[in-house]
Amino acid sequence: MSTSTLTSSFDTLPIELIHQIFNSLDEQTIILSLRYVCKRFYTITNVYNCYKLNFQSISKSNFDRICRFIQPENVISLTLSDEHTTTGQIQLFFSLFRIERFTRLCSLTLIHIKEPDLKRILQHLTTCKLTSLSIKQKDTYNRSKNN
Repeated sequence: MSTSTLTSSFDTLPIELIHQIFNSLDEQTIILSLRYVCKRFYTITNVYNCYKLNFQSISKSNFDRICRFIQPENVISLTLSDEHTTTGQIQLFFSLFRIERFTRLCSLTLIHIKEPDLKRILQHLTTCKLTSLSIKQKDTYNRSKNN
């Protein structure tokens, strides 16, 4: 089967079926790869409204690319991390987006979040319709072996 035949087959799939396929894929595959298969997929990725963004283990360049594309109202799940490979990610993300714009957000996971960032986010969560909130706070004190 040639590439043009395969692309033509994708062009005829109902949007509901494409959404079902998207539901099984990670956001990097959808946004950074499938989006560029054809014009129809480009349009479909723009209106797909069930993104589950997991930024726990993502390169800075892919994080930036996804943030430029994503529309907050299309995100249902969000995982942000300030671990050693993604330091400063939470603060950067919320400098780009206001939490109130994530009107469909059901699940929020914050990993190694610093207390000031957590307080700022919690003040604005009252407008969200979360069904799941997971917080792993960053250890901000040193433990001594003598204690």
